[in-house]
Amino acid sequence: MKKSIIAFAAFLGLGLAGMGALGGVIYLATAPLLIFIFPPINTWHGDWVWPSTIIAGMAWSFSFLVAGFAHKKLRARNTPIALCRTAYAAILWIAAVLTWAVILTGRF
Repeated sequence: MKKSIIAFAAFLGLGLAGMGALGGVIYLATAPLLIFIFPPINTWHGDWVWPSTIIAGMAWSFSFLVAGFAHKKLRARNTPIALCRTAYAAILWIAAVLTWAVILTGRF
């Protein structure tokens, strides 16, 4: 859990300091699913785009806390480490999809 807290703090800062780059990378990782519902990132325009990418990166950082908690609970139940790591990564990806879906729902 300690590493997840450190990752949360680091990515929260990176989400702001990266000026939207983290949000853009997160979108690209989730685009194969989101492209069915929302237009591609290259077609977005307006004053909402840049703040949205910054907010997405910062909001996504909270998923490290959720993933860390889930990892801790799974390890307490003697779940194999490979499954714990897979669950950790899945939580981060699902959180990225949900973060962008929430942001984009009001836009398109």
